[in-house]
Amino acid sequence: MRSDPATPLWRAAQVFRLLSCIYALGFQIAINRALDHPAIGWLLFAMLIGWSAACAVAYLQGFGRRPAWVLTEVVVMVALVLSTEFVASEQWALDNQSWPTTLWATNATISAAILMGPVPGMLTGVVVMIASTVVKGFVNYDLGRNATIVIELAVGLAVGMAAQTARRAHAE
Repeated sequence: MRSDPATPLWRAAQVFRLLSCIYALGFQIAINRALDHPAIGWLLFAMLIGWSAACAVAYLQGFGRRPAWVLTEVVVMVALVLSTEFVASEQWALDNQSWPTTLWATNATISAAILMGPVPGMLTGVVVMIASTVVKGFVNYDLGRNATIVIELAVGLAVGMAAQTARRAHAE
């Protein structure tokens, strides 16, 4: 495999992935009893951890640093976010974030940004927000109380620009 100037970003992204999984575990422990189907919630959480581990290995080893893998990560993220509708009540979904947490979903934004740059990274952030909006059932325009879209766009932009810059500097 050829040298990837963005390798340090991939490594840092997997530290973020680990921390987001720890946060998702804490959230799962805190909310599981409030879910309509807590056993399914734990099964889905096991899938989240398994997928996260697979992504970490794929990105650290390098074989996952390709569009098909990142697209699969986005699809898995959307499926897990949307699964909130199957494990929680409508009222629970209105009162909370999706069960896998928006922080965990941001991993897909980061991966897309590192691999493909700022625009695909930001577009993936929009996909994260669309999935979250579908679960909620409405668009939240109150950026003062919910700045997730701003954060997703900023992460996609900043990480994507950092990866682009690393590759340009390496090429020079």
